[in-house]
Amino acid sequence: MTTHASIAADHVTTDSAAPADQDELIRRETTRFLQRYIDEAELRSGDRLITGGLLDSLATVALVAFVERQFAVTVLDEDLDLTNFDSITAIAGFVRRKQDR
Repeated sequence: MTTHASIAADHVTTDSAAPADQDELIRRETTRFLQRYIDEAELRSGDRLITGGLLDSLATVALVAFVERQFAVTVLDEDLDLTNFDSITAIAGFVRRKQDR
């Protein structure tokens, strides 16, 4: 299966990508964004971003805005939960669930 990813209007969309490929794309873009805020030499997908103290409240708000803009999803009030944003892995799962709807 081939992956078709396009970056248009400052966001990433995936068409017919395998779930693992989608996850990798989301992780890569999210990691790139987070490197603006986190001084970790190597940020891992499972690192706790919020509960681990890596992001402060302003960076967390910026992260939510980035996810909406970059992956063309809408983050609703009920989506603002640590289970969706506390790690890169959680963010990838959240984005995929939103895109599958």
